[in-house]
Amino acid sequence: MNLSLSLSTKLVFVFFPALAAAQSFRAVSENPEDWKSPVKMTWQRTLDDAIALAKAQGRPLLFCVNMDKESACIQFATRKYRDVAFAKLCDPFVCVLASPNRHNPKDHDEKGRRIPCPKFGGITCGEHIAVEPLAYDRYFGGRRVAPRHLAVMVDGKVLFDRFLDVNLRRVDNALSDHQPEEAVVSVHPDDDDGLLASRNSHDRTAIEARYLAGNKTYRRQLLVKAAKTDSEPFELLLMGMKEEDAQLRDAAFDSLAATATRNALPLLLDALATRDKGRAALMSALARIEKADHLARRALTARRALDADSEQIKVSKWLSAIRNDSQQWPSDFVSSEEIPELDEKLDKLTKERASGGDPGTTNLAIAEANLRYALNRIQAGKDPSFLLMDAESAAKSAEKGGAAAWKSKALQARTAHLLGRAADASKLAAASLQGLVAEAGSPLAAAILGIVARQHTAQLYASPLEEEEDDYPSSSITEAHTAFSLLAQHPFGTEQQVIAHLDMLGYLGARRAAGAAVRTGLSRHPVSAAIHERFRNIVISEGGAAALENNWLHPDQVPSTCGFRIRIGDQALDLFPDSAGQRDSMRFWGHYPAADVTFGNTFAGVDLYLRAYSPLVPHDYELSNMPVALFHFVVTNRGNDAVPTTLILQWQAPAEPRKTTPDEGDQDASPAIDAASPQTSVSFSGQ
Repeated sequence: MNLSLSLSTKLVFVFFPALAAAQSFRAVSENPEDWKSPVKMTWQRTLDDAIALAKAQGRPLLFCVNMDKESACIQFATRKYRDVAFAKLCDPFVCVLASPNRHNPKDHDEKGRRIPCPKFGGITCGEHIAVEPLAYDRYFGGRRVAPRHLAVMVDGKVLFDRFLDVNLRRVDNALSDHQPEEAVVSVHPDDDDGLLASRNSHDRTAIEARYLAGNKTYRRQLLVKAAKTDSEPFELLLMGMKEEDAQLRDAAFDSLAATATRNALPLLLDALATRDKGRAALMSALARIEKADHLARRALTARRALDADSEQIKVSKWLSAIRNDSQQWPSDFVSSEEIPELDEKLDKLTKERASGGDPGTTNLAIAEANLRYALNRIQAGKDPSFLLMDAESAAKSAEKGGAAAWKSKALQARTAHLLGRAADASKLAAASLQGLVAEAGSPLAAAILGIVARQHTAQLYASPLEEEEDDYPSSSITEAHTAFSLLAQHPFGTEQQVIAHLDMLGYLGARRAAGAAVRTGLSRHPVSAAIHERFRNIVISEGGAAALENNWLHPDQVPSTCGFRIRIGDQALDLFPDSAGQRDSMRFWGHYPAADVTFGNTFAGVDLYLRAYSPLVPHDYELSNMPVALFHFVVTNRGNDAVPTTLILQWQAPAEPRKTTPDEGDQDASPAIDAASPQTSVSFSGQ
């Protein structure tokens, strides 16, 4: 077809007002200022609430589907849902808002009070986000589009389904066409029992307002009454769970345990993460709902598995052995200076084996020497394969020659792991665990525990949480958690193992176990940025952002004569405010009420770490206000020879407190630092 036009061609333009209106929508942009006028729609909080209300009153459901940054959706959100006439047309319907976008960072404040969505009003962002996939699966017929207004009876009969309309008034017309013959009159209960029993969002808001306005006695009465209703008053219980008063919290948690359904799963998991009292009742509630919800079933399985005893590892026996292991085990760091010694040792052992020496003992020693040689090559970035294969071969020969099977299998497990044969390493590690308690504090024992933890973690991750199979690997959770927990207290446990443990617990949603694990990990690795990051996330989840606030906004200036003199071997370092002695490799991290300092490679062959802190005892002002500073040094000698170490703290004594008048009180009576004040020195020397 030729669409070229001659000069004589007449062009006829036909104007369609509806198309012009649709075009104008493209120019509409999302502006939060348009959200300030109140929303007139009455949204139900959950799909279950809406269905229950629709069934009880014989009313149709009206799904209002919306999304951000779409012109027609913006028109509905900022104009129609805020228009009295449109809202009146919607009154005969049970209205549910479905939108996947979040407009508030959180749904509740620190006291459990609701924070309504600023765009849609009345409901939280989490509620309109949660509705969308549920409504899609049940009512949307495989069509995901916005804006959309779908009126449907509970049994699935569709009254109308308006979407992608050029003229938005077609939604108004559809609503008008399906108005009931008699006006719907909403009747709301006025007594507490009636409001508690109602699933209507209007009634839920009313009883929650009464709770907030009531005294302690009234609040407790409401929380106790909530245990006897099946209306899922979980928002009310959340406010009770956040109360400072212990009796109110107890009543809220007891009612949660009595009434929990799958819709209370997040609250139930939060309670299990933070509460000891009533834990058995909370676990029973989780067990009650796990039949109806596979995520609850997974959560219950995970928590039971974390509390279960390992079949492979006897924890009390291992811990006792680790603590009582007095042998000075060499670390896995193999310096180049050790290589000539290993060469000489291997030559001697090889000759001894050839001359008919004890095959068990000799081959075991050869395997250990080759393994250390391989570790040196790994640290140097070189291929260790031939040494690992020699170590593995010698370990097998040692077992045939009468050496302890557990020791041989432990060495084989480690070499197989380093050679990348994970399945072989796992089997051999499991076979060596029982006997390995004999040297529980060794690097080899730590390596085997690490293999066990890695194997079971991999099995856990291979079973996705979202699938509904019943064969969830609970034993893998137990074994991995046990191995990681031991490694956190093992002298050769690593920072990476603590992080892997925390990530596993985070994957399971096990905040309670993660809280214990992160604190144990920080006691071993206090300057780990990765562990501190996870610690901060746990602190925020437990106490909100306020838990991280630092109130030391105006610290006093430290006098120039206050500080440390450190001498390690023939290297010295002065740490005073005006000192130029700081090294580039030093790192400082302040986190109230503590500060951590690592000294990097300042002292060759020796690691130095300092944590300085002041007392902070929750709810005890007197102890927390003590004018005390504690300095905890950890000196680790990475070599084999003793290194003389001297730590000197020099502190300038305060002058007499200045006099205050009765009007001034004690607000400024703290001691002043005087340049002429006497100085105190405290020193420690050792090797």
